[in-house]
Amino acid sequence: MGFIHLLGILVLPYCGVMQFLSTGLIMTVSLLLLAELQWDMQSSSDYNQLTPQQKQFNQAQSQRRQMSR
Repeated sequence: MGFIHLLGILVLPYCGVMQFLSTGLIMTVSLLLLAELQWDMQSSSDYNQLTPQQKQFNQAQSQRRQMSR
């Protein structure tokens, strides 16, 4: 993700009057990547600090994510 932003910073001065459009496109691509990729890879259903109800809820959400793939 940082690479996209650094590349955008380097290219932005060459965009001329299209700087706002270029900035919007970089932000859009970044947000789409964050929305579509599973970036939180650690399972939160087995934390010791969670109550049994919270663990059960997290397990149900994890199963829902697995079914939607």
